[in-house]
Amino acid sequence: MTTQAQREIRAFDRPPYVDRPGSNLDEQIKRQRRGIAHRVIYDRAAVAWPGRLADDILHSVRAGEQARVRTELPLKLVICDSRVAIIPISSAPGGQLAAYLVKSSPMLVALEALFEVEWERAVPLPLTNRTAADGGLESGTGEPDQETRSLVSLLAAGLTDAAIARAQGWSERTTQRLSTA
Repeated sequence: MTTQAQREIRAFDRPPYVDRPGSNLDEQIKRQRRGIAHRVIYDRAAVAWPGRLADDILHSVRAGEQARVRTELPLKLVICDSRVAIIPISSAPGGQLAAYLVKSSPMLVALEALFEVEWERAVPLPLTNRTAADGGLESGTGEPDQETRSLVSLLAAGLTDAAIARAQGWSERTTQRLSTA
């Protein structure tokens, strides 16, 4: 379905996953380079998935994806070009994938409205996660560094200290220390 997109793909991303998260990263980046916009809202459980932020999500963001985070999303969803949507309903690892396919209809309009409401409520995901270890401020500017902006964004999205630690690749103690600094 996403291979036929011409303008935009909007998605809710949340576990569980049938395939390894990020397994379609190369195809997504190719679409983005062709000018197809990607707006993705990640459930905090998706961001907290070990290695997911650094190995997948941030690569997508650097390639042009607009990413935001919500504490919890109501369902998995992919909308292509306001023409068709897919809602996976069964995605047990090793199991069969079942999904609803929604074509142009009042239901598609409702799903688009749901996406836009969740988009407005979601917290923007920072571009990078670890670029400096200088105490939280970029040298000489008085502005927070990328690491600090990332931490604040993940805290605002409702991730726990343990989830932030997994996403950032550091210890839970470091998360606690940085979040109270």
